[in-house]
Amino acid sequence: MILTIHIISAIISLLFVSYTALVPSKFKIGIALLLTFATIVSGVVLVFNNPAYLGKACVSGLVYIGSVLALSAVARKRLYSHSFSERL
Repeated sequence: MILTIHIISAIISLLFVSYTALVPSKFKIGIALLLTFATIVSGVVLVFNNPAYLGKACVSGLVYIGSVLALSAVARKRLYSHSFSERL
C-alpha cells in the first residue's frame, strides 16, 4: 500500500512541479514542495521496511530530488523575474 502511495505521489509531484515551472506562483511552489516532502517521507518508510533495496532507492531518490529541485528553481526564477519586470 505504501509503495502505491509513494509511486502515485512521485508521479503527481513531478507532473505538478513541471506545470509549476511553466506557470509559476508562490502557492503552486508550496504545493509542489509539500508533494515532494510526501514522496520523500514515503520513500524513507519504504527503505526502512525493506533495507535490501537501499542502493537502488538512493539512486532513484537522488534523480527524483535533482529533477524536482531543478524544476522548482526554474519556477522560482520565472516567478521572481516576472514579478520584478512588473515593478519596472
